[in-house]
Amino acid sequence: MKHLLLSIILILTLSHAQSQLFTDSYIKKLNNSQFTIYHDTKAHFSVNSTPANRLVKQGKVITEKLLKALNDKDKVIMVHYILCQIYFNHVSFAGPKESSKEEHTVYKYYLGEEKGSGLIISETKKNGNYNMYVEEEDIRIIHDYWKEKTGKK
Repeated sequence: MKHLLLSIILILTLSHAQSQLFTDSYIKKLNNSQFTIYHDTKAHFSVNSTPANRLVKQGKVITEKLLKALNDKDKVIMVHYILCQIYFNHVSFAGPKESSKEEHTVYKYYLGEEKGSGLIISETKKNGNYNMYVEEEDIRIIHDYWKEKTGKK
């Protein structure tokens, strides 16, 4: 009986460790380029990311790891998308709102709760190519939002 109990504890410990490794691996594979804005139709996007789908399935237990990854400007859009899917089971998207900045136009999109806070995604267009990014201030705002929303510090 003692050996059976030790075996079960060992299996559960190894399973948890393996799950943590997979989580870290999936987060490492995230990139904002997996989020695509369609410009032919207003407020339409797609996500092409197997790691994101797997992270959503893991649920709220990975929140702290996602909050850390939220600070990465190359992952922030995908991490915010995943948190929205985990906590709200959906994500709203709106835009673009145009504003002039220096010599070019900046397009602003909203990704988040339908009637709440969200991430502002900025985009510029040069020579027919779009450049998607999130400004530092918007990263800070959404990080603070998720810390408060999840109760994690």
